[in-house]
Amino acid sequence: LILLDSLLQEILLPVIGLISGQPAGSPDGYGAKCHTVYDTRYETEYETSYKDECKTTYEQKCSTTYDTKYETSYKEECSTYYDTKCETYYRTEYKKECKTEYEKKCETGYETHYKTRCGKSYREHCRAIGYGYHKSKYCHSNPQTHCDAVPIKKPIEKCHDVPKEHCHDVPIKVPEQKCHQVPKKQCHQVPVQHPVQVPKQHCQNIPKKHCTKVPIQIPKQIPVKIEKEICEYKGHQGYGGHGGHH
Repeated sequence: LILLDSLLQEILLPVIGLISGQPAGSPDGYGAKCHTVYDTRYETEYETSYKDECKTTYEQKCSTTYDTKYETSYKEECSTYYDTKCETYYRTEYKKECKTEYEKKCETGYETHYKTRCGKSYREHCRAIGYGYHKSKYCHSNPQTHCDAVPIKKPIEKCHDVPKEHCHDVPIKVPEQKCHQVPKKQCHQVPVQHPVQVPKQHCQNIPKKHCTKVPIQIPKQIPVKIEKEICEYKGHQGYGGHGGHH
């Protein structure tokens, strides 16, 4: 209702002033009398404020304790003993070895043989042929063979085996053993117990609060003054005027 009254005043008052030719709020020919009143209305404004927003995180914290345990290790312990070690060497000796070989020895001798050797000889025989003055001599040769025993010396080789001894030195390897004492090391593992610190970790989650400022908008009612003019006319009361913010 207040808003409707205000609107009527804002619309009708300037119209009346224009028709009468007089400004609003002054008495006119109709006997209008105006005065100013103020209404208050509220407008919403927003104000920025900050609030804490928190969240919880967990941080792990650990501590270490140590337990004693025993571990077995092995230590080498050694002792020395002597072993007889023998090696075989070979020395060279020489042995005389002989063997009999037979060589053929030959001699040349002569034997007399007789060979019949024959030869031919010719004896001429002549005789007269013809008579008187025509008498001639005719000769011809007659062969005659005669043989003789001719001595011939023929070489004859006579051989026989002659024994001959051949000797030479033959190397012989004669084994010979030499022994000596060799030190030897004998070791064995001896167990040894020794303490060992074994770490053991204990952990727990520690809560930790983290807060941050978060902006928020807070509504606020601001009073606003609205100016109104109320006019009274002769014979009736009317409203007119306009409003403004102060």
